[in-house]
Amino acid sequence: MKATLKKHLNVSCYDTFLTIQKEEARNDIEDFLKDFDSGKKTFKDETVQKRVEDYLKKEGLINETGLTEQGREVLNTGKMLFREKGKYRIWLVEKDNFLKNRILHFERKRFVEKKNSEKEHITPKIIDIFSMDHELLPIDSRETEKIKVIKNDDNKIDASKKQNEAIELIWEWDEMDRSDYYFKGAINPEGTKNTKKIERNLFKSDENLEKWFSNIYPEWDKKEKLLKTELPHKVEELQKFQKDIIDYNKEGFDSLEFKNVPLMPKDLHTAEEWRDAILKESLKNEYINETDFSTLSSKLIKHEAFNVYRENIKPPVVYDFLENLQNYNERSKQTSEFWHLSAPFDLDPDKDEKSTLKSINFNPGEITSFSEIASKIKQRGKKYTHIFYCDWFTHREDQQKKIVVYLDAFDISKKHLRYVSTFLSPFVK
Repeated sequence: MKATLKKHLNVSCYDTFLTIQKEEARNDIEDFLKDFDSGKKTFKDETVQKRVEDYLKKEGLINETGLTEQGREVLNTGKMLFREKGKYRIWLVEKDNFLKNRILHFERKRFVEKKNSEKEHITPKIIDIFSMDHELLPIDSRETEKIKVIKNDDNKIDASKKQNEAIELIWEWDEMDRSDYYFKGAINPEGTKNTKKIERNLFKSDENLEKWFSNIYPEWDKKEKLLKTELPHKVEELQKFQKDIIDYNKEGFDSLEFKNVPLMPKDLHTAEEWRDAILKESLKNEYINETDFSTLSSKLIKHEAFNVYRENIKPPVVYDFLENLQNYNERSKQTSEFWHLSAPFDLDPDKDEKSTLKSINFNPGEITSFSEIASKIKQRGKKYTHIFYCDWFTHREDQQKKIVVYLDAFDISKKHLRYVSTFLSPFVK
């Protein structure tokens, strides 16, 4: 399954004072740690060497025994964490269900002391931007970087809101295993005419995709890893047990598109309908005899979509299946599915078949005919050779003549009549 989720973010722009921690490339520190790790001294001057070592101990990169875990990471990446404090303009996404409170971009602002009458009104704002790392967007030729905002005493930031920006977020899934997201759009610094375009970017997400999908579609079966659904109308979805879904305004996203979502019937009844629908599609294209019909049916329910229902699903009976396909109009109007299953029986001279019907119901006042009754009893419109009629009550000659006319409606040459049995319904062979 592939997925693409899109939303337009409402990005707020604030001026605020922050203490941030960020990574910077420090080749000089990297070289020093490399020498230190191999037992060499970087500086000939012992005083300078000791001062650098004391500084790196204070930063937690080395100790008396060698490099710390943090120092090993700096050696491998060439980047080191530094803190800086000042006035910044930040572009912030607030209370988003995917990004949470995330700084997307910041610019340093020059701090100028103003007179009381000129001072800007800044309201303390409670925004939790301290509990996560903020991956910044590549804007204005700046590479993607990560910062952390150092928590202050009151857990607030003094922020003056300047403007809002609209930026698009696109989140792409690869099966349920991994996903990435990226941003499109631009920012417009206040007081300038030049927008700054967001350059090509890609961020890895560690979100639980199955949890997201099951929140969007509660019909998702977490055990089977399939979406429970009604019987599909499209043949391709029916046969492949997959479908594409396009939705809007769910789980905070404007549009959601899912490709090749794996499907399963929602219940046992739907499972039987699904199997029968595939059998009908197979009968549209080829003739199938009784043995092949049973084999195909058994093969179909081995598909993983029927796992839950396999023990309880009833195998289809060929005669019942033909009856469901039966068109009670003229024989020439039967469907191809009917003829492709019916014909192999007609072509087998050794196969005896019976067609029985326990009762025929008519509404009060409904007009019918012997021909219509015969058609309903024969059920499938096949060519039968014998008809047997037993009756206890037909004794008069006028009654018997009517029975003969009734039996002629079956269009069967060999008729066997007996007026002694309590069995009142005819059956054909």
